[in-house]
Amino acid sequence: MIRGTVIWFNVRAGCGFIKCKNAGTDVFVPHQAVVAPNPRHLQCSLGDGESAEFCLFGTRKGPEALDVIGLGGVAVQDHLCTAASHHPGTPGQGSWES
Repeated sequence: MIRGTVIWFNVRAGCGFIKCKNAGTDVFVPHQAVVAPNPRHLQCSLGDGESAEFCLFGTRKGPEALDVIGLGGVAVQDHLCTAASHHPGTPGQGSWES
């Protein structure tokens, strides 16, 4: 596992970037790569500045994070999850906007 720090993550866009600790490279993070603490949840977010561990996956567009978790294998600290039946941005139904 590679360690890094979340540069930014936008729940609405469903993606963000992590800076690799050793290489200093910025790695793309799609929302599907964040390991949900509860399998019934579809999407989780990462907090800006949060430390994380992940695997790298090479794509044509560049490196992409996979299996993103908190340090030591724990769930991400600043996770914001929505249940599978909710839709992002739908008021009153698990909206991610506060």
